[in-house]
Amino acid sequence: MSEKELFMSRWDLDDLKQIDPELHEALLDQESMLAEHQAAMQRGWAAALKRMEDEEIARARQVFSGATVTSVREKPGD
Repeated sequence: MSEKELFMSRWDLDDLKQIDPELHEALLDQESMLAEHQAAMQRGWAAALKRMEDEEIARARQVFSGATVTSVREKPGD
């Protein structure tokens, strides 16, 4: 069980706010930054995935184009 899960199993954030408003605010700021970071990482991984997929498609087209050109140029008996 994570620290967050353990905390939430015993208290809620309003309890923390009453006991330590500064810690409450800092914790919410950290969670917000983490969410932004996770969203940025997801965008980064999506961009990397798209780039690699685009490269695979481009390479497949090159291979296919090369095979097509080669087969057209080759004549039986050459």
